[in-house]
Amino acid sequence: MPSFLCIFGSVDLAFCALAGLQKIVFLKPDCSLTEAFFFERELDDDLGWFHTECIPLEDGFVIIYESGVLRLSHDARVVWKQSLTYHDMYVGRDDHCLRFATDLETGVIKEWAINLQLRTLLEK
Repeated sequence: MPSFLCIFGSVDLAFCALAGLQKIVFLKPDCSLTEAFFFERELDDDLGWFHTECIPLEDGFVIIYESGVLRLSHDARVVWKQSLTYHDMYVGRDDHCLRFATDLETGVIKEWAINLQLRTLLEK
């Protein structure tokens, strides 16, 4: 059965977004919906492969899913998108970066990060 995440903004930047299996929509104050992003997913794919994680930010949120990282603003704008491979694993966040580790086929773990503001890729 499909599931969804409900993401709310702060008092200063109020918004309501719903992240479902195939898309992210924002609920406007007049109760209309704005489609913000379509996941590259098919309903007949293995649902066990899908995962969606939300990280709230001051001015929007980040969605980490099985094939990418997406930053959306409070006004339903895609700020940036970064592709992921099935070897990439989200390991945490600090003040300015999302941290990832990549399990390379050689067995070596490579750590890297994405700067939240600039979408700059940082390697360790």
